[in-house]
Amino acid sequence: MIDDAQTKQKILENTLCNVFENMYYMFPERIIHSYDQFSFPLLCFYTQVPFCENQKRFYLYAAKLLVTKMAKNFLGEERSFEDDELIDIFREAANVIIGNFISASDAAPDVRFQVPVITEKMIKSCVSERSSDIDLIYAIESDFFKIELIG
Repeated sequence: MIDDAQTKQKILENTLCNVFENMYYMFPERIIHSYDQFSFPLLCFYTQVPFCENQKRFYLYAAKLLVTKMAKNFLGEERSFEDDELIDIFREAANVIIGNFISASDAAPDVRFQVPVITEKMIKSCVSERSSDIDLIYAIESDFFKIELIG
């Protein structure tokens, strides 16, 4: 897998945009300095996904409202969704984002990651709880999305 942080970040940015544009018909906008468009505390779906072979791990956060919009776009249904359906949508997004990132990074064919376990988490700010190699924040249809990579 590529070790250059800038290259990894660019691959991750491209992967995330491709997944959201092609699966959910949404267009992520990276937020760099001004986070005041988000109202904290914010209820998010959250997962941390470790790689099986090493210390790398992804952290993903998505506002619950964003995941609801993702479900509507992906399934083509205008209805309310149960939490277990939203969890499945977020888990699938995490799987596809991480899997596509690994593929685009020219990783060894045996690089694997654990199945994402999804929980709800109230976050109080955009500030990371850990020191990450990559920490990207997006507004997607005005809703919060964050992805971090360590390792």
